[in-house]
Amino acid sequence: MKSFSYTMMIVLATLGMTASLTAVAQGDTIWGSYSGGGVNAFDMTGTKLTPPSFTLTATQIAGLARSPDRTILYVSKYTSVDSAIQTHDTATGDVINASFASGFTGNPRGLAVDSNGYLYVGKSNGYVDKIAPDGTHTADWGGRLNDGAYHIDVEVVGDHLYAAVILGDAPGVVRYDLSTGGTPTQMTTGRTDGIASGPDGSWYTADGGTGKIYKWSSSWENPTEIGDVGACCFDVDYWDGALYASAYTSGIKKYDLSTETWTDFAPTAGGGYMSTVVMIPEPGTLALLATGLIGLLCYAWRKRR
Repeated sequence: MKSFSYTMMIVLATLGMTASLTAVAQGDTIWGSYSGGGVNAFDMTGTKLTPPSFTLTATQIAGLARSPDRTILYVSKYTSVDSAIQTHDTATGDVINASFASGFTGNPRGLAVDSNGYLYVGKSNGYVDKIAPDGTHTADWGGRLNDGAYHIDVEVVGDHLYAAVILGDAPGVVRYDLSTGGTPTQMTTGRTDGIASGPDGSWYTADGGTGKIYKWSSSWENPTEIGDVGACCFDVDYWDGALYASAYTSGIKKYDLSTETWTDFAPTAGGGYMSTVVMIPEPGTLALLATGLIGLLCYAWRKRR
């Protein structure tokens, strides 16, 4: 009976870990919004997934983010007469709520979600709005650094929100305290369209005017150019050793940090990609991983007896 228990624990642990690794490979999804009003989803080989890819007619989509449980995709959309955050089911692409949040002053652009499910919206007038998981809207939660500031991408890291500023008297990266919002602190100078946190506390930024991608230290010093993906690079996102850049004129580009090489990940769609977001991993993946780890721990505990 004892040997049977050992065997079962080993089987559970092995199945759990193997399944989780398979799910990680299959469950990761990259989303890209493109000019003309659509969002395409890709697996990690760059193959388009239909569903959950979807289109929105005559709408500009400038920002994407996902809920902490990875079931909801937030989409910032605007037309000449309407601006709103729309929600979609990440499994099917179906619309959940076409007006999850509305009433924006300034077009909603970049989106980011914190661990508690609060959504932060960078806007074209230089302010940041905060939206609760139930859709409660706090306008201008984050102040603008100066007149003419224009946020196009935002990212939550730790206790701070970082925003990319492309216009105004002092463009660059600014930082907000998540607990207070208010007036931001400027971290860098120079036009910045996209921002992403990388491994070891490093940072990556995109200059949409030149198409150049830069790597920064954790203290926002010593920027190094790592590539030129062409003008109008609006967004960068990092996952699992690679950087993904939405190069408007040439699709989505992938940069392997270990080999320091750029490759084409996905071709252009519509007029080109405006933003990207990486979904990692699916909820089932995390559950399977936990199952595997629990199995291994049980086996280790049983073994010591």
